Order: sequence, then C-alpha cells, then structure tokens
Amino acid sequence: MKRTLLFSLLILFFLNGFCHSGKAKFHVIIDTDAALDDMRAISMMLATNEIEVLAITTSDGLMAADAGLMKVRALLKTYGHEGVYSAKGINCNRKSIACRSFLKDVFWGDENDINTESTNSATELILNSIKNEDEKVSLVCLGPLTNIANVFKTDKKTFLKIDKIFWYCDSENNLNYELDKTAADIVINSGITIYKISSEDGKELFVNDEIINNYSKIHSKYSKHLFKAHNTIAVRNKIDGACMKLWDDLLPVFMLYPELFSVNKEKDNSSVYLVKCLVCSMIKEKIYQLLSDRNSESIVFIQFPVDSNLFANDVKNCMNKVIQSHGYSEWRAGVLTNELHGHLGIYSIVGTKMGMRAREYFNIGVDDIKILSFAGKQPPFSCLNDGLQVSTGATIGHGLIEISEDKNHTSAAIFTFKNISIKISLKQNYQDIIKNDIKEAIKKNGNLTPEYWKYVRILALQYWANWSRNEIFELEILNKKL
Repeated sequence: MKRTLLFSLLILFFLNGFCHSGKAKFHVIIDTDAALDDMRAISMMLATNEIEVLAITTSDGLMAADAGLMKVRALLKTYGHEGVYSAKGINCNRKSIACRSFLKDVFWGDENDINTESTNSATELILNSIKNEDEKVSLVCLGPLTNIANVFKTDKKTFLKIDKIFWYCDSENNLNYELDKTAADIVINSGITIYKISSEDGKELFVNDEIINNYSKIHSKYSKHLFKAHNTIAVRNKIDGACMKLWDDLLPVFMLYPELFSVNKEKDNSSVYLVKCLVCSMIKEKIYQLLSDRNSESIVFIQFPVDSNLFANDVKNCMNKVIQSHGYSEWRAGVLTNELHGHLGIYSIVGTKMGMRAREYFNIGVDDIKILSFAGKQPPFSCLNDGLQVSTGATIGHGLIEISEDKNHTSAAIFTFKNISIKISLKQNYQDIIKNDIKEAIKKNGNLTPEYWKYVRILALQYWANWSRNEIFELEILNKKL
C-alpha cells in the first residue's frame, strides 16, 4: 500500500510540471563520462523537445574528462547543436580503465577541427547555467559525481537550487559510485532529491541487433547517427557477447515515462529514491519514440499529415526526399509556410530552412527565439519572413520578430536565444543560383506571368528537396557568454 501511494504521488509530482504546452518539461545539465550508453542517452535528450539541454559537462570516469569533451563536441557538431554549452571537469588520473581504448575509438562525430578548450570549467558552467535559468534545473548524471560534488563545495547556495538529480546507479557492481565514493557521498547526503536508476533487474534490457537495426528505420538524424556509431565490428562484437545493456539510456525514459518504473525511498535517506524497471517490454518502444524527429510541435493535428495522397502531385513527388533528407520538422514547417504564403515560393523556403537551422543550433522547440530579419518588407526578399515565423514560432503576434530598417535587404537574420545571438546568412553562391534562375524564369516566361509562377514553383520544390540547411548558410556567432 505504501509503495502504491508513493508511486501515485510521484506520478502526480512529475505530471504537475507538464501542464504548460509547447515548452520543455525539463531543463537539464548533463554530466557524462562519455561511455557508449551515454551517447545514446544524450542523443535521446537532444532529440526530444520535452527536455531542454542547457549544458553538457564531462567527468573523469570511463573516459578522461578532456577526451570526453572531444566526443561531446563532435556529437553536438554532428547534430548541428553547436549552441549547447559544454565544458570539461578535471582529469583525476584514475587507474587505467580497461575499456578506455575501446571507447576512444567509438564514433561520436568528426573530431577534426574540434577545439576542446573551454572558457569555463565544468563547475563554473554548471553554476552559471543554474544561475541564468529562470526554470527549475535538473542534473542528469551519467558517470561519477565528481563535478557535482565540486559544485556543492564551491557554491552550496546555488547547488541547493537544483530541483532533482537523475543518476544511473546500480545497487550492486556500481561503477559510477566506486569511481568517486567521496563525491557520491557528498551529493547523496546534500538533501537534493536524487533518483538512482538501475537496470539490474531488467532481463530484457540488453542491447542487441534488434535495437541497432531499428535505429536505421527511424527517420531522424539522431537514430541514423546511433546506427552508424553502433554498426561497427568492435561494437557489434560487444553486442554479440551480451556485454552491453540499456544503462544510462533509462534516465530520459524514466524522466518522461515514470509509469514504466517502480520507485521506492531508500531506507536510510529520505531524499533518495531507488528506481527500477517495472514494464521492461515498453522501454525499447519509448526509446525509439524519443529518437524520432520532433513531432510534438503541432497544436491542431494529432500527427502532422505525411500521407502522400493528401498533397499535390508535384509536392507528392518530392516529399519523401524532403522528409528523409531534412526530417519531419522541416517538412511540417515547409508545408505550413507555403500554405500561409499563398504560393510555393523560393525565399519562403529559404526562410523555413534558416529558421530550422537556428532552432537546430540552439536545440530548442518553437516559441523560444527572437529574430531580427534583414529581409525588409518588400518581395521577393520579404518572403523570407514568412518562413522564419512559421519554422520558429517567432511570429508578429508573439512579438518575437522585428524587421530591420536597414535598406540593404538581404537573406539574413539575427537569432537570439537567452544570452546568445547568432547571424545566419544565405551563402553568396546560393544567392547567385537564385538570381540566375529567376533571370532565366523571366526570360522564358515573362515577369510575374502565370507561367513564371509555375516555373518558380518548380524551382522552390527543387531547392526544398536538394538544399541542406546545414550547407547553404553562413553562421556567425555574435555573442556567446555564460
């Protein structure tokens, strides 16, 4: 009875924070020692707009902190989330860990040109992220608690503002505890609510070929990357040898689907909860759901339409390529933009891709960003503004978009999220392509004739399908200070 009551109260406690629509349910700082299960857990949290990742710090655990930061920044670059802050903790010169050579070779992303220098230490980044966030902040800990204990020792007042800590911690064979017992004891006895998640009773929670192969079937950059990272001989050998379980993977699943777990208070510490899988059969399904491209942006639709029979023939012919190449979110934004815009336009498509790239950089959902557009108020450049509004939710009605009075109109805008501002501009060679294609359209069909607009529609569909938002823009960081 007590267990049932505690579980019911816990569910209500979690759901109370889920009432507001369109905003993240959790605002988190992730601390990781860059193991392979950490990559999977981080990818899930980056993939869902129900969790806003404020920062990622690396601790010295299964990998050294500096090597871990290289992996984390390569992953953020791969996903286009360069705007997420990251920093490394101190290297503790721990005794040699057997799996480090294996983990060093795991592919998190292209490590060329990755700079692992940081303005802030892990401790400073965690403290500043807590201080500068208006919402409650939770910590998601995927390794030893070294960095978290350092935060406690450095600024106890700020540390005690932490809402919850989610930590992977088996009761037996607990490496995350053993790696830094002193740090763990400090954090466990701090009075902060801690959920210690474990997979030790989950017989169905081994990573296997089914999971890896299912990654390849999900249309999202997150799942595709995880498939690539796991589809190597070295990783497959670990899987075939039953050496790999869903460990840290369980943390984001528990955060968003607590009903799949049992929760009990630890006997000797009222602020610590022991969490174990209750419905193991559903865990994998929820992992796939979290890795799917963001589809929770719709307000009217239960699911945004992807039935090709609902679309015009020329749109139908390119929709699969758009979805597979650019994701469901860009497909959704592009469809809504062109319906709003009144025709399939070139600059409205460019604006859609630009807004999507800005959201991708900051790793945020809709309604979270301010825009200063340099596209002016006269077509054709001003058509960019429709795409910007729809793709970001920064509409005139929300008061989140301004049009610069600069008379030198161009395909560019400044995007500001919290204390970061970036400028995104269409690269000159792509501007030249549009300019030359429009000249050709006028030459063949006359200016603004019905035949001209038909030709523009063809061009717009081609650009939508073939142009990657990660390739066509110049991105300039105007300020990034925390």
